[in-house]
Amino acid sequence: MWHLIAAVAYGQDAPVRFDGNLFQPSPDSPTTIATEASRGGEDGAVSTRAYFHYAASPVRAQVEEGNVERLVSQQIGFDVAAAWQWHGLRFGAHMPLYAYAAGEEAADQPGLGDLSLDLKGTLVDETEAPVGVALQSRLMLPTASIDVPLGSTGIGWELVGIVDRTIDRLTVIGNVGISSVPRAQIGDVVWDDGVFGRLAAGWELQEGVGGAAELSARTNWASATNPAGTAAELLLGGYGAVRDDLSVRGGVSWGLSRSPGSPLVRLVAGVSYAPNARPDRDLDGVIGKTDWCPTDAEDPDGFEDADGCPDPSVAARFDIRDENGARVDATITLAGAESLVLDAGDPVFHAHPGDYRVTVAAPGHELWTGDVRLPAVQGHVIAIAVTPLEITPPEQI
Repeated sequence: MWHLIAAVAYGQDAPVRFDGNLFQPSPDSPTTIATEASRGGEDGAVSTRAYFHYAASPVRAQVEEGNVERLVSQQIGFDVAAAWQWHGLRFGAHMPLYAYAAGEEAADQPGLGDLSLDLKGTLVDETEAPVGVALQSRLMLPTASIDVPLGSTGIGWELVGIVDRTIDRLTVIGNVGISSVPRAQIGDVVWDDGVFGRLAAGWELQEGVGGAAELSARTNWASATNPAGTAAELLLGGYGAVRDDLSVRGGVSWGLSRSPGSPLVRLVAGVSYAPNARPDRDLDGVIGKTDWCPTDAEDPDGFEDADGCPDPSVAARFDIRDENGARVDATITLAGAESLVLDAGDPVFHAHPGDYRVTVAAPGHELWTGDVRLPAVQGHVIAIAVTPLEITPPEQI
């Protein structure tokens, strides 16, 4: 306040304060750097990304008489982003850390940028529909500790619609949103509420390796008719997996206008780390939501081997008798949870519990067929009574 009073009293210009840094990396987009994708990860998934960031003249403005004023001439620092997924919602955060930020209004200054928090909800899963659709909201907090125009004077917000489609190795993504930020005046350019968009096309060269082209633009409602108030940037980037949970990412971009937020050139390079939300703790090869028994290893025996749970079989015995109670040797066939054929005289078997269709073929007896349930009990006895065939005496033939 005292600085403001002094500036007014002595006729000096107060420093222009607004957040002219429009670069915000996505914390979890698989193919792009800045463009948001509709899908998130599995429940409990965590993703973190850290980028080294250099920009030449990232905040410049074309003021009166066509002069270009470099409000920020150099910017060197890091962008740290993180996300957490839960029940279709992604909670994200982004913090720029400036190691060097200088401009016409201030000397070399290290410090923090504006912290942003976002919430993204997937409305349509791209794996279950022709396109993926998501809605994202972002809250931007004035946490900057530097005087150059890389930090706002108040709270801002964004609302973004996300649509994407993947065809084979090609992914196309579109982001369209509106933003509300504190108003600032730079010459005849007004920095205020506006509309923005991103369009990206990514290509996966092979699993875990690919690249993307991203075009982004933002214009202010108050400067919609002023070309100097529209920022546009083209970013070419790529990524490569080092291992399943770690990858390197980077890109270079060029500003397509002379508006704040459109640099002469921008370079980013960093790493992303996304540990498996459901690691294979029992080392049975079944991971993620498909492993219903994450601490008990699957026993690959051909019976429900994809659920990740051990399926112990039980020992059981058939007791086949005739109407007089005498034991009968029979060939027994079981069809159900698994298929078995028991030879005559060998009624003991091992099988997984479940329902079976049983056929008993005993010489001199009628064929018996019926449904039998095998419980998860060792030593269970299945008793079946068979009926002798009626033999017609020769004298009655």
